[in-house]
Amino acid sequence: MGNFGLEKASSPRAGLFAFNAMPRWWGRTTLRSLPLRLCGLAIVLTIAAVLKPILWDEEVYFQFARYIAQHPLDPYGASIWINGRNFDGFTVLAPPILLYWWAGAIALFESNVSLTAIALFPFALAYTASFHGLAQRLAPKLALALTVMATISAWPLVTISYMLDFPAATLELAALALFMAGSGPGRRHWVIAAGLLAGLAMETKYNAVTIVGAMLLWGLFDRRFFDALLAASVSVLLFCAVETLIRVEYGQSHFVIHIFSSAPVSNGFIREISRLRELFYGLIQNSGPLAIGILLLYPIARGKGRRFIAANIIFVVAAFALSAAGFDRILGYVIPGTTPDRMPMVLSASGLLGLAALIYGGCLIGGGSYRQILFNDRRVCFLLAWAILEVLVYFVMSPFPTARRMGEIIAATLLLVGRAVILRGPCAPIGRLVHVQVVINAICGLTMLAIALVDGWNVEATVRSAAAFMRTNAQGGEAWHMTSLGLAHYFDATGIARIDRDVTKLQPGDLLVVDFLDAERAEVLQASGLQPIATIRAGINLGVSVSTLFYRAANPWFAASDTRPAVVVLRANKPTGIPADFGG
Repeated sequence: MGNFGLEKASSPRAGLFAFNAMPRWWGRTTLRSLPLRLCGLAIVLTIAAVLKPILWDEEVYFQFARYIAQHPLDPYGASIWINGRNFDGFTVLAPPILLYWWAGAIALFESNVSLTAIALFPFALAYTASFHGLAQRLAPKLALALTVMATISAWPLVTISYMLDFPAATLELAALALFMAGSGPGRRHWVIAAGLLAGLAMETKYNAVTIVGAMLLWGLFDRRFFDALLAASVSVLLFCAVETLIRVEYGQSHFVIHIFSSAPVSNGFIREISRLRELFYGLIQNSGPLAIGILLLYPIARGKGRRFIAANIIFVVAAFALSAAGFDRILGYVIPGTTPDRMPMVLSASGLLGLAALIYGGCLIGGGSYRQILFNDRRVCFLLAWAILEVLVYFVMSPFPTARRMGEIIAATLLLVGRAVILRGPCAPIGRLVHVQVVINAICGLTMLAIALVDGWNVEATVRSAAAFMRTNAQGGEAWHMTSLGLAHYFDATGIARIDRDVTKLQPGDLLVVDFLDAERAEVLQASGLQPIATIRAGINLGVSVSTLFYRAANPWFAASDTRPAVVVLRANKPTGIPADFGG
């Protein structure tokens, strides 16, 4: 195989300035055009947020934000409805920063979710600008290309919303970018600002504590020990100040009460092994479809020839396309003696993408003479340490695997691989190669976004159809709903009342709609006098869905004969409440 013009650099510094044929799209970037391009990327992210309806936990945060808009000094005074039960707001895990931001958007745009999503534009712009700032410092000749990969890809496009993950990751990246930029005389205020942003990140999502570790790591590798301690101290002080204000108001810190009231992560040796195994599989399966840009860059960073690079592109595109078409477990159709349902998830198309990333990464940092060049570079060592820190916190603090928690891991790894590419050495064709990779990455990201949007539209369509059916068949009774969070939000909008499982008593002729109804639960409801009269689905059946598993499971894809959400309408034939053993 030819080496595709990939030659080893005589030194890491030589490789940094070896890109003489970058594509025009970013090769002609100027200080004047760069802000416009970053704004354009941020607008794309904001449009994605505007188009997406409420699906999961953001309904909980919406209830908080709507209450805070009316009671700004009492953030946890709300009663939060979840799956048929009302909870005291203070007992629901929801750090305050994003809740107040959304409350401000509600004050401007009222309760129109699509309009309030416009207020996520500052987060989208901070995300693109911060990532570009990091890339400019860590992989300068690929800065804009890596920023496009980090922005127009599956993770930010699907994740950006009033869920906590994207805003928290944005504040983390902004804090780290400011901290790195604070090197030099007269820039101590940037270090303080970085500490303030880190404190806000932790009060947006408690897992964001990793940003303090990342700043300390950079201070270690860049010999800025005092700055690192200053930034960490400011972040901790801000965090403690916010929690103290909450304690003054409610008699307890929101953070402390949830740390000590939650069940410990470790719950017996066998269960802990099972949890870690699930998280490991989730890390592989979720990262594959979300890290297409990284997968495409790995062979370039390793100095592979054109045949290997072309074969890798074909593999990545084929595996992603099969998953997007609903054939994530296609190996089950071709391996004798197996079926798709019995195939190990790690051997799905998504799992193979994740395994490839894991193997490529191991080969990149673990073998060959190129390893010496990499590990002689302090920035590579920092990025590797940062990525490892994010993975460790993922294992320690995550109760279950989910794609939405992968943002910081993907950001650190993308910057690491980009750094490895530019250290590879003089390479005119690399520019054109990266251009192709950026385009493929964007197509994959927009594809996953399109599937997520269809998922969201199906939720709204199903709710409208169910509400119409209940009004037509009410026969004088009341109509109630006891549904999951996204569905509940849109049932509220139709005027169907939320049931309180601890209080509400249904009367003969009343209708109830539920969505979490398996055979066992259906039997429990029928025994109590609730008889199913219709199962309703509406919308576009793609045969593949991402939204549910993207937020809650170890693989972002779900394939079935019908992936539209289903709700079941039941009629009460005697006075009854919801049985205590119903679950849900």
